[in-house]
Amino acid sequence: FADLGASDNPPRIRKLIAFAKPSPPKPEPPPRSIVVRNEAGEITRWFGTLTDIDELKRLEQGRELVSQELSHRIKNIFAVVTAVRNRDYRDAIAIWSDTVAHAPPHSRAFTNLGSAYVAAGRPAEALPPLERALALNPSDYSAQRNRAVALLALGRADEAAVIFAALPAREPGEAAEYFDLGNAYAREGRFPEAVAAYTRTGTLDPAHFAARANLGNALLAAGRATEAIAAYEAALRLRPSDARLLENLALARDAARRGR
Repeated sequence: FADLGASDNPPRIRKLIAFAKPSPPKPEPPPRSIVVRNEAGEITRWFGTLTDIDELKRLEQGRELVSQELSHRIKNIFAVVTAVRNRDYRDAIAIWSDTVAHAPPHSRAFTNLGSAYVAAGRPAEALPPLERALALNPSDYSAQRNRAVALLALGRADEAAVIFAALPAREPGEAAEYFDLGNAYAREGRFPEAVAAYTRTGTLDPAHFAARANLGNALLAAGRATEAIAAYEAALRLRPSDARLLENLALARDAARRGR
């Protein structure tokens, strides 16, 4: 390295080499305290500063306790919400069971009891009070709708479909029930009925992507490839980059070319 500083080295190279040289060590920070010892090595005096960190440690421990308590309370809140929801179902069933047992017959009480059973996922128990409500008031919309939902949950899709078809479109939530009806028919391989249910879903909720996609699937399975293409293209307008849908559209176009 004797020639690194020679004049024939370009100035830029000399500068880089100089830049690459190790920096001198930084001085150690001065100690915060100095110990004075006697000849025997015993400490006789301290010079310096003393910092009391007791308060800082107490604050840190306090924050840790608060964090643990908050985490514990959040878990309790979720447990309570679940318990309250289950209790609400039980309470609603208990309240309306008591009402229909002791009050004069009234369709609304039977409807509410049946609806509580449906909400609790007990469709078989929902049917008797709902049927009683309809016997008292055949035009009770809520009783009709909840009876259809209970029948659908019990796998009685045909009976549910008759009720749904007779109901006026009064609530956007019906779209979800027609969608479930379409899925029930599709699982049984009854694709014409599934097509009708999915079409109804799309009428009630034009932005229902899954209904549009499943409509295409049902049409393709029913051998109606050209109509399936139109259904898939309508679904793609809602989700243009859906990979599965693009694959199904390609299958439908291939089937249409082959005249299926």
